Amino acid sequence: YSTGVGGYSILVRVGEHQGVPLVTFTRDRDTAPMLAAPSAAYLAAMAAGLREAHGWSEVQIRRYLSALPGVAPATRADDQLDMT
Repeated sequence: YSTGVGGYSILVRVGEHQGVPLVTFTRDRDTAPMLAAPSAAYLAAMAAGLREAHGWSEVQIRRYLSALPGVAPATRADDQLDMT
């Protein structure tokens, strides 16, 4: 158990792809910082990924993203998501 890069102390192996380990990282729930709303640029990147990967419409993307914890305060129905 170490502090790790950026405070992420837990490395989790989640599988393997073509012989290469797949890993993710996280931190101890007790030391996690408060949830913060994502920036507009990060929301736009997520929207672009959802559109590209799933073919979702702007309405579907907005509905999905605005329901995520921490996102709702950053988006309102009258806000425009820059999904370019």
